[in-house]
Amino acid sequence: MLLIGILTLQFATLALVVVLYRRIRRKQFDSEDRVVEQLNTVYTQLEALLALRGALALNDPLPATRGWAASPDFLVHLVREARTRQPQVIVECSSGTSTVVLARMVQANGHGHVYSLEHDALYAAKTRQALVSHGLDAFATVIDAPLRSHRIGSSTWMWYDTSALPRDIDMLVIDGPPATTQALARYPAVPLLRSTMSAACLIVLDDAARPDEQAAVARWIADDGVELHTGYYAEKGIAVLAPRTVAVG
Repeated sequence: MLLIGILTLQFATLALVVVLYRRIRRKQFDSEDRVVEQLNTVYTQLEALLALRGALALNDPLPATRGWAASPDFLVHLVREARTRQPQVIVECSSGTSTVVLARMVQANGHGHVYSLEHDALYAAKTRQALVSHGLDAFATVIDAPLRSHRIGSSTWMWYDTSALPRDIDMLVIDGPPATTQALARYPAVPLLRSTMSAACLIVLDDAARPDEQAAVARWIADDGVELHTGYYAEKGIAVLAPRTVAVG
């Protein structure tokens, strides 16, 4: 009986060791997969950044493209759409690196202007300085637009003051306000500006992989007469929409 007990204990110990070994190996493989995924992401962003630098041909380096800023792959989409569509009026929700990129495209196109809504005075000042340092301040206006109450249907939302915006918007880039402002923080952009959009307006949303942004897109499609176009990819997610009558090439 003692021998059987010892053998049973040994088998149980061996089984436990095998289970633990498999779990460790699984975690190791999972960790390796995450490392490979992260390396692929870094490579993709570096590739996009190099393409961006070539397309923009700026004398000075771009502001940061990590953290809160738009990622290089998202900015490449903006460059491509601005070059293809030649928008006259570009409105941007939140200023920063993308403001410099869009202003450079306006300069390269030879027409148009960027209007960037910014609720944070410090960020507005930094963006204006970046535009000046790149010689692009004539092509973009950073608008001090504090968040204020807006009525949409039966609900009240905090969103940018839009009183200084022009009409006939040809391209709307949505990258603010911050998600910490409120739930569905970026949702008000389309219902508030839909009546000021041109018939060919293109709507480009950053961070579209997040649940709040996905919910906002679903509401825009259901309520605001726009449709989502596929075939676009960006690290943090991108949604490209337009009025239902407009084809996106």
